Amino acid sequence: MPFTHHTGQTRKRISKTMTGRKKTIQHIENIASANRGKKRTEEQNIANSERGKEYFQNPINRETLSNTIRSKFKNDPEYRGKVINGNRNRDKSCIQKLSDSAANLWKDQQYVKRQRVSRALRPNKPEKLILELLDSMCPNEWKYTGDFSFTINGKNPDFVNCNGQKKIIELFGDYWHQGDNPQDRIDAFKPFGYETLVIWESELKDIDAVTRRIKLFCEDIC
Repeated sequence: MPFTHHTGQTRKRISKTMTGRKKTIQHIENIASANRGKKRTEEQNIANSERGKEYFQNPINRETLSNTIRSKFKNDPEYRGKVINGNRNRDKSCIQKLSDSAANLWKDQQYVKRQRVSRALRPNKPEKLILELLDSMCPNEWKYTGDFSFTINGKNPDFVNCNGQKKIIELFGDYWHQGDNPQDRIDAFKPFGYETLVIWESELKDIDAVTRRIKLFCEDIC
């Protein structure tokens, strides 16, 4: 089907029809299924890209879609299996290209600045818990930097010591970091002189154990 330009009146009718419709996983999958195998023109690709950018610039839209995906991943075993298997079976060269591309973007300070402004990130509940532990054990020694206020070679650590000690604490969410190897993160910061402690979100169920790990890691600070 050739690319068509809708009139202003038609676009308004479409917009009115779509107003309030939730972008559920099923809705997205239906669209993907309908378009699978179809070749798009360069003009269509550019138009789709611009629409996607405009949609995700709205924090409410990002949060809504993120919550929908989280719920689907948690409550639908079939979907969860597809996601995990899809990541495992992805071509290694493709993964490396995506990783390199993302890393280069985060080395651009102007890009990082735009992301900070557009995302307006704040500590989530698990991060707030870690921050409270750090403030109680080592007052004024740690700063939350997961809002991209600090990056190292294109990577954004969650917590960094702010009084001269080159130490980092990373919190790995069970959803977003599933399949990740903490040692990769440790090795990424090591060449820059940083020691890194990685804590998994699931570990926060045992606060005493997490507290002991942090104390051991911070014994020369606190």
